[in-house]
Amino acid sequence: MKPCLLGLALLLATHIAQAAASDEDQIKAALNDGCKAFVAGDVDGLMAPLWNDPRFVDFDFSMPRAKNYEQLKRDNVAMKDAFEGTPVCEYLEITPVLLGKDAAYSMSIMRAAGKLKNGPELDFTISSTNVWRKMKGRWVAVHEHNSFPVDMASGKADLQSKP
Repeated sequence: MKPCLLGLALLLATHIAQAAASDEDQIKAALNDGCKAFVAGDVDGLMAPLWNDPRFVDFDFSMPRAKNYEQLKRDNVAMKDAFEGTPVCEYLEITPVLLGKDAAYSMSIMRAAGKLKNGPELDFTISSTNVWRKMKGRWVAVHEHNSFPVDMASGKADLQSKP
């Protein structure tokens, strides 16, 4: 009887580990798909991983610092229209951390680059933290915080930060 219980425990542990890996992969895919949508000029696709709700809050590096879903969407439309040609968006790191079956957070490093229509060439790297909830079988970011590290001696943002 003990070998049967041990076998059942191993089977259950394997199932839980596979579910966790699948959830982590879904969070990574949501972020990467948003980045791909940005490159394609698809703002709806870029916003797809985010909770379309007035309670969604994004702390961002651009003004205003705190934005709801609609404000962030307007900013993303303006950003899409500001680029000349195809921008770059790539995640250098994504680390999801599962807190339970329907709660997680992720830490990531993202690089964005491109030529502005009426301005300079941009190339910057941000840190991003998202808080996730699994809703109706789908991981949705309910909060996002984007930032640049700051060189405290100069007071300037480090736009090319390296982990």
